[in-house]
Amino acid sequence: MPQKRKLKSFSLFELLIYISILSIVLISLSNFFWPIKKSFLYSSALLELERNLNSALSVISYNIRQAESINSCSGSDLDLKMSNTSIDPTVFSLNNGVIYIKQNGESQYSLTGNKIYVDSLSFEEIINPSPAKPSVKIVISAHYIGPGREVSELQRTVQSVVGLR
Repeated sequence: MPQKRKLKSFSLFELLIYISILSIVLISLSNFFWPIKKSFLYSSALLELERNLNSALSVISYNIRQAESINSCSGSDLDLKMSNTSIDPTVFSLNNGVIYIKQNGESQYSLTGNKIYVDSLSFEEIINPSPAKPSVKIVISAHYIGPGREVSELQRTVQSVVGLR
């Protein structure tokens, strides 16, 4: 008569203990990685916001330096007379939280991304003593549009004064 082998297996109690230990380890790991994820999201959002603001400010500044004169400067609209007729006039404006540039009366395109909402854009003409050309003070204030409370509260303001050449 063959002998019966005793099969080794886990009891229900042992299985519950293993699952409990594994759950504790996984919860500890998630608590460790959660702040790292929040920090990464915050840094990414801040980088996106600052990149957009600096890029918009750079394009506006470049066009002001290339302008012959200022046609009009009021609030959030700036109309520049350009020496290059293919881009004359160049107009900057704020519409629904987006900064737009329009050149030579053609279609406008945005200078800021879809994750950025521009709260305010202001241009102020500064008249310099003769024979110097005027300057323009630019102030842009924006915030990040994204998931999460910590990220959605991100707001930055940049400003610059740029002179016509």
